[in-house]
Amino acid sequence: LGCGLLFAGLVLFLVFGVLLSRRSRAADAPEAERSETEERVRLQGDGSFGLEVVGESQYQENIDAVAGPKTPDGVDVTVPAELILEDDNLYDSNAVAVRIGGRTVGYLARQEAKDLREELKPVLQGRRLPITVEANIRGGWDRGGGDEGSYGVWLDAFPRGEDAEASETAKPKRRRRKAPSTGRARSARTATTTNAPYQRIRTRLERVPAAAWEGLLSGAAVSLVPFYDDPENADAIRVTTAEGLELGFLPKRDSMAVSGSIILGCRVEARVASVAACELDIELFES
Repeated sequence: LGCGLLFAGLVLFLVFGVLLSRRSRAADAPEAERSETEERVRLQGDGSFGLEVVGESQYQENIDAVAGPKTPDGVDVTVPAELILEDDNLYDSNAVAVRIGGRTVGYLARQEAKDLREELKPVLQGRRLPITVEANIRGGWDRGGGDEGSYGVWLDAFPRGEDAEASETAKPKRRRRKAPSTGRARSARTATTTNAPYQRIRTRLERVPAAAWEGLLSGAAVSLVPFYDDPENADAIRVTTAEGLELGFLPKRDSMAVSGSIILGCRVEARVASVAACELDIELFES
């Protein structure tokens, strides 16, 4: 009996030692080796970089940190990017942010984001998997004398091939224009869509300068300019004439909707509705 207990104890000791050794090796495994088994969705395109990122004018500092500094000839670099599904975005629950090096550099347009989410549903199946894609950064020239261009970002996001499951289910439904081959990016996003606005807002301005509205006519077009230095409202929108004359600020309840639309690259139009009441009519369009 004594020999049997001794033998059983020796077996348990050896088994425990093997398990402990395996756990130790797993804990000491390099992070890179563990990450190789991580599930992810990689969007693989055809090299045309035809999906344009919008709202990047709001993130020029972040893009410069990745691709800068600016040069007389501008930049043309391809880097890995990650798409973040922002389900809790205050302005659009379908928002998809684009990050490079951990920094947000823009968003997918509203319809593109909605399409991509729909196509990825069979792949993600409710899981929060990393979504990676190649990004091309162009523009960002500075030739002095005020001749300076902003950065633009385009994605190679037409899946095919590398991840068989993703390539079958994650194809965007339509293509956007190609990135320019000149190395120049637009300094401001221009919209040519003629669709009806998805939201209309009638609003009365606040903090209106004295006599600022004198000479204005109803129907006159005005500009809506994000004002990030406002200590009371991070989404503050300043209203100016075409000549740059300040007319006041949107109230906070309306500035949130307008600021979010601008960040997502949507077209925003505003006209004077009532001079006497300092009111505007604002229309928000899909990007």
